[in-house]
Amino acid sequence: MLLKEACVRKKCSKCRRSKDVKGFSKNTTMPDGLDHYCKACNSERMQAYFQTKKGKAAMKRATIKRKKAAQAPVSKSRKKSRSR
Repeated sequence: MLLKEACVRKKCSKCRRSKDVKGFSKNTTMPDGLDHYCKACNSERMQAYFQTKKGKAAMKRATIKRKKAAQAPVSKSRKKSRSR
């Protein structure tokens, strides 16, 4: 039996409220397979991060990377490996 199935509720590390496990995102690096912040707290945390200079720079890098990936032609060898 998985640990996640054993516990129905989990305590958020930020707001300290006990919530249903459906209120937490998946995180495979954690022993129980769930994030330590609930979805609401994590959303607040990410919004605050992307308002900072560092967060804005990260968003800009991700946008540029996405645009380059969309423009790059797919080589024949990559097409073959994708179809498998």
